Amino acid sequence: MAVPIRQCEICRSPDQKKIEQLMAQGTEASLIGEIFGLNAASVRLHRNHLRGVAVRSSTTDATALLRDLGWGAEQAEIVIRWAMEKQAFAVAISAIRAHRDNLVAIANISGAARQFDSRVVVPYWEKIKGVIMSVAEKHPEVGDDLMEAIGKVEENR
Repeated sequence: MAVPIRQCEICRSPDQKKIEQLMAQGTEASLIGEIFGLNAASVRLHRNHLRGVAVRSSTTDATALLRDLGWGAEQAEIVIRWAMEKQAFAVAISAIRAHRDNLVAIANISGAARQFDSRVVVPYWEKIKGVIMSVAEKHPEVGDDLMEAIGKVEENR
């Protein structure tokens, strides 16, 4: 009697394409698992299915890179909202970092980094920082991590 082979959990998922896109962007298996309610081991196993397939974008076309990075920034914003709503603060911090990395890459490719105007960006940062600090006050269990993240951002400004 043949033993039935169980198909990969992610291959059966309606979110397969979204999951693979996050994998392509280098998102940690644990974060993907948290977002989609999957075991991180399932995510790593699925990554094995993709062996031999170029998961990361290998294009050097700036327009294609900007499009992919823009999509990545949008997805990070979705994850941030979801994580804050679920009070999954470690996930939120990871998504904030991914969002920042996408924005920095966009700025570098587009040349925006050379046109930085702190009068525009600084007030926006102050608003974001205020929201993060209010969350830190309401949730002391993650307050230190959030304050450390703010410190790192301000260090790099």
